[in-house]
Amino acid sequence: MPLALLALCWPRAAQAEPALLQLSAGQVGIQDSLRKPTRLGVAYRFAPIRGSRFRPAIGVAGAGGGARYSYAELRYEWWLAPRWVLAPSFAAGVFSEGDELRLGHELEFRSGLELAWRFWDHYRVGIAGYHLSNGGVGRINPGTEAIVASLSLPLAGPRRRGLRPSAQPSPGGSAPDAAAP
Repeated sequence: MPLALLALCWPRAAQAEPALLQLSAGQVGIQDSLRKPTRLGVAYRFAPIRGSRFRPAIGVAGAGGGARYSYAELRYEWWLAPRWVLAPSFAAGVFSEGDELRLGHELEFRSGLELAWRFWDHYRVGIAGYHLSNGGVGRINPGTEAIVASLSLPLAGPRRRGLRPSAQPSPGGSAPDAAAP
């Protein structure tokens, strides 16, 4: 167990992780009884901040009944294995209430956890759970949860011809490096 924790915290080697366009779909109001629980979203995930495991993102999500959430996010990517990444995240954004989904304030915070599989060409599929709340900023703070599936598309870099599908990660559980042609 201590070795596994050490591998998760090992310094990340230089890598060529591209920016990603993430498309997501799922359900909001997991513990609520909403008539229209569908949630769709799109996010732009910037390339990781140089020399770190942090990846900033911006996005927008909409729920049935007209609710919308536009946000800025910071994620921390832990590479559990050559293809598996676990990413806790925190976001702050502007929420517009819908017919059913009312969260008590325009300023809402989102915390979440995503588990994703990264293909050799940098595409990812994942599943995430989120909690959305105003953190007590509003007079009321009902909060809500969402569960979503996602597809992330690389926007540049190693998905070009000549990439070897056998790219292996750097030592210490960091993200796989781009393979040379």
